[in-house]
Amino acid sequence: MCESGQDQIAVRLRFPDQNIILIGPSGAGKTATAPILSQMLGLGFCDTDELITTVAGITGGEIISRWGISHFREIEELVVRAALAVNGRVVAIGAGAWTIPSVRTAARHNCISVLLQVPRDELVRRLTGSDRVIVKMHGAAQLVDQQLAARSQHYGMADVVIDCADLSPQQIAERVRTAVKGLARKPANKSPSSGKEKS
Repeated sequence: MCESGQDQIAVRLRFPDQNIILIGPSGAGKTATAPILSQMLGLGFCDTDELITTVAGITGGEIISRWGISHFREIEELVVRAALAVNGRVVAIGAGAWTIPSVRTAARHNCISVLLQVPRDELVRRLTGSDRVIVKMHGAAQLVDQQLAARSQHYGMADVVIDCADLSPQQIAERVRTAVKGLARKPANKSPSSGKEKS
C-alpha cells in the first residue's frame, strides 16, 4: 500500500534535511527495501555498494579479492560518509559499514538509523548459493555467524529496530515507514543508543 501524496508531503516536511539509513547483516534486505521505501516516502535513494562500484570501477567483492577487506573498508568509509552528507534520502549501506566509527558519528547528525533484523537461520537460507564474493570466501553459515558475533553490538546502536522475519521487501518498507513517520528530527548530539523504537 502506497502513501497518499498528502502523506508524502508530511513526511518530506519532517525529513527535508535528514536521511533514513538502513543497516543490518548481509541478506537482511537493505538493497531490496531501500528503493521501495524511498518511493513510499517521496525521498531520494542511494545504495552505497553501488556507489563504491561506480567510484572504484570494480565491485566491492573484487576489491576484497584483490586487496583485502581492510582496503575495502577504507574506500567504504569515504563513500558512505559522502553519501550521508547529501540529505533527504533513503540510504542502504553495506553490512559492515555500520561498524566504522566515523560512519556512526556522521549518521548521528542527520540520519535515522534503522536496523533490519532477520533471524540467523533465515539469513543463512537467503545467502546459501549466493554468488557474492564474501559468501564464497566463508560460506553462508559461517559468514552469518561471524557477522552477528562481531557486529551485533554495533547494530544495537540503531535508532529503530524492524523485525523482518518472513517479510517481503514491500512489507519491510511499510514497517519502516510506520516506524519513522512519527519521529522528529534528531539533534546532532543525540546518543546513538537512546530513543530506540522497535517494530
